[in-house]
Amino acid sequence: MKNHFLIPVLSILSISTISNAAETKLDDVVVTATRTAISADESIVPVVVITADDIKKSPANDIPTLLSGTAGINVGRSGGLGGQTSIFVRGTESNHLLVLIDGVRAGSLSIGATAIEHIPLELVERIELIKGNRSSLYGSDAIGGVLQIFTKKGADDGSGFHPSVLISTGSNETHKMSFAVSGGMDGFSMSMTGAFLHSGGYDVTLDSNPNNNPDDDSYSNDSVSLNIGKLWDNGIKLDLLYMDSDANVEFDGWYYESDVDNSLSSLKLFAPLGDKVDLTFQVAESKDELVSYDSFGSSENKSRRRQQTLQVDYSPTDELQLSLGLERQQDKLNSTNYADQKIKNKSSYIQGIYEVGIVGVLAGFRNDDYGVYGDENTWNIGASFDITESIKLTANSGTGFKVPTFNDLFWPGGGNPELLPEKSKNYEIGVGYDVQLIQIQLNIYKTEVEDLIAGWPSTNINKAKISGEELIVKLPGNKIADFVIELSHVDATDDATGDQLLKRPVRSGKISAAKTIGAFDIALTAFGYSSSLDWGGTEAAGYGVFGGVINYELNKHVDFTLRAENLFDKKYSSVYGYSSPGRSFMLEMTAGF
Repeated sequence: MKNHFLIPVLSILSISTISNAAETKLDDVVVTATRTAISADESIVPVVVITADDIKKSPANDIPTLLSGTAGINVGRSGGLGGQTSIFVRGTESNHLLVLIDGVRAGSLSIGATAIEHIPLELVERIELIKGNRSSLYGSDAIGGVLQIFTKKGADDGSGFHPSVLISTGSNETHKMSFAVSGGMDGFSMSMTGAFLHSGGYDVTLDSNPNNNPDDDSYSNDSVSLNIGKLWDNGIKLDLLYMDSDANVEFDGWYYESDVDNSLSSLKLFAPLGDKVDLTFQVAESKDELVSYDSFGSSENKSRRRQQTLQVDYSPTDELQLSLGLERQQDKLNSTNYADQKIKNKSSYIQGIYEVGIVGVLAGFRNDDYGVYGDENTWNIGASFDITESIKLTANSGTGFKVPTFNDLFWPGGGNPELLPEKSKNYEIGVGYDVQLIQIQLNIYKTEVEDLIAGWPSTNINKAKISGEELIVKLPGNKIADFVIELSHVDATDDATGDQLLKRPVRSGKISAAKTIGAFDIALTAFGYSSSLDWGGTEAAGYGVFGGVINYELNKHVDFTLRAENLFDKKYSSVYGYSSPGRSFMLEMTAGF
């Protein structure tokens, strides 16, 4: 494996004489990496945190665009707003990314992916992305990583409840409105958000696409979320969550229109049992319902996931934390394409975190029993070493698995009931450098996936080999602007043929610059991908896209934001046969009281 970024990074580390920041910064707290609250800076596994402030200062109008260009991430989508989206993490398959919403598994049981394109940013408080295998904590679907979306929650800060409203309009006859009420009192907290969008769209298919119909393909979305919490004086906390997203998508193809209804409900209890033991219990249900229309009628796929999770966290000493969990899942799919399907899973997991001096160790083991596939055992082990106050080394290794989707098994003409679960091994090392004016992170990884499910009809190919490097450089506090540079190299191939896996650009990059000038927040972003192979031996050309955002704070209650995507009107396609949006603008006003 060629370490393309290693030499320049080590050179920077060796010659830099910048001293540590005099003041202590507040670290982002993350929970997805370990299923417990830890500092992002102390995480042994790679984690990306996107806050509400990051979202506000981004040109992106949806989650897929927000993630585009992130080191190790390739986003492919069939068109613009609402277009079917696939996310490939570190060269793995798009259904190797587990998506959680407030700790709850979400997504389609038929295709094995989650339609994040239908979750409005107005409902999102923060996003955590774990890159690399986490099956020892989460089981199936986490070979490539875990993406967790946290919806907005209220805070009991003693100031009561506060309403806010957002109104937005822009290109392609796109109009958006959202409202929210958030706050708390006397131990209660509440956040309620509604977001409504309609876009006239554009013709998302290229002339070369045999399904092309030269008309505008519209998109509409109505979504709501409700979070209610109660905290008692003894530390017990109860949280209730409900979220629903209804969308209508027009496109060109055998199916010309789809109705989407995705919902989620959850009840979560947290209870401290003394000074050293915490108990968390969550019961939840998520639904993913898709109705697609063609000239002869409709096709329906209705997924229902139920899960119950019990976790006990025990800290016998200040240096050691143990987590033990039991999880149950009941999945059901009603489909007009094949017979209804059900599958159950019983799992248990254990994880230990040990930190002493300059050394940190993370180890975990999980057992999943899917019945028809028997037991699947996965493990991980990681370590960190603080070489100096500024330099940190990390290493991770583990195993993962992914059970076949129902489409893989049963789709007429292409399903294969004899498919085996995919299994993976991953290895990773990282070096981080963090001082006042520069932060550098270099990750080098290798993943092997056996019995990878690919092709049509679906088959288990012998093995896929993936290797790559990521470089992230942050320059906060620069006089010109705050810069973030992300570079990625991924080599993902079929081990038997040597062919590049589909939709895996070898190189990608992203650069962002942000500056505050008085009442104005200004940010520019550019990201790009090299060419990649697509279906039928076609090649998707490489491309680069620029965006920008200007935010003006009129007063403490009202601000205005202008977002621009694809500033130079680049013609490109991230999925064969589909055109990506041209230059577009959105002007929004937000008022809060």
